[in-house]
Amino acid sequence: MMVLAGGAIEAWALETLGIAGATVLVLGLAILTSLVARQGEALLRASTDQLRDRERQLAEAQEIAHVGSWQLDIAPYRVTWADAAYRMYGVPLGSPVGYDVFVERLHPEDPAVAQVKAAVRVLRARA
Repeated sequence: MMVLAGGAIEAWALETLGIAGATVLVLGLAILTSLVARQGEALLRASTDQLRDRERQLAEAQEIAHVGSWQLDIAPYRVTWADAAYRMYGVPLGSPVGYDVFVERLHPEDPAVAQVKAAVRVLRARA
């Protein structure tokens, strides 16, 4: 029997098996495909559950430590805040926040502010 890449089976191979053999082969392949798909779905569910747990743990840690994280997407120039960052800066949860809103809330004498601004200028120039 000749099985090609991608699982295709040559016609002459099916002819040599006869109807009964071909039917058994096709059913076997269908069952195998179903089992593989179920295993993949189970792995995806487990990974998704793990990710949710880690996100919850991060949110709890940020709340306890009174810190918040943020992410700056340079191309659309959009800032995403963790829930803890909204609470720290007194911004209603889910409100749209941009880079300027973020920088306005930083202490002007914090040396990290100048570093963040410089890094953003460099990244925007490259984008």
